[in-house]
Amino acid sequence: MSRSQTRKVLLYAVLAVATIADCSPPRTGEDVIVLAAASTIDALEAAADDFRERRGIDVVLSFGATSTVARQIVEGAPATLLIAASSEWADYVEHRTEVVERATLVGNELVVVVATDARVATSDAAGILVDPDIEWIALADPESVPAGVYAREALRNLNVWDQLLPRLVPTVDVRAALVLAMNGEVDAAVVYATDAASTDRIRVAATLNPGLHGPVEYPLLLFAGSNAASRQFFDFLISAEGRSHFLSRGFSPAKPTSH
Repeated sequence: MSRSQTRKVLLYAVLAVATIADCSPPRTGEDVIVLAAASTIDALEAAADDFRERRGIDVVLSFGATSTVARQIVEGAPATLLIAASSEWADYVEHRTEVVERATLVGNELVVVVATDARVATSDAAGILVDPDIEWIALADPESVPAGVYAREALRNLNVWDQLLPRLVPTVDVRAALVLAMNGEVDAAVVYATDAASTDRIRVAATLNPGLHGPVEYPLLLFAGSNAASRQFFDFLISAEGRSHFLSRGFSPAKPTSH
């Protein structure tokens, strides 16, 4: 089957059947339901297709900002697994629901992207962003969305955050920031390296030093009460075969974790 045949649901459809009063995600028979960070769309769809072909088990995927999917799981949205783009948001979920296993799946890094024909005088991220020709800069919501939180931390450490604030365009998730840059609606965007690698309609102008912000990592959580198929998908994702779908798209190998 092609990728388009992998079952997916829109986030609002998932939420419509949530049992809000229950603080633990309800289970739905033998379904494998994964709520995941928007930045994992391409890799996770490929992994789900591979898993279905190997095991004959279908997977329901729903994507959104980590802050959104984490909150909705806590409020009762049906899910058997979560892939977050932030350890803090994974902690938020784990402290409020029953998680039977957690692993760090992969990592990532932040880059500054511009139009393919844009002329920038430097490869320094701060220098590009304060360039007067760069009028509008998109980034994921820095108040809650991991990519935006990481970006804000890095730009503060570069001492340019306050200067850039009037020109920033916050978006619902990192893919939305990428789309604004792709469509020429902003002059630059701060996104993950993997987002930038997913299109040839923009180019990477600079990489933000990972030392300027907390580590970008993707915790994978398996919830209590999940069915055997969900356990199989968890094990597949952390296997070499499962991770290969992420690593081949620019994600970095997972670093050791205390969880």
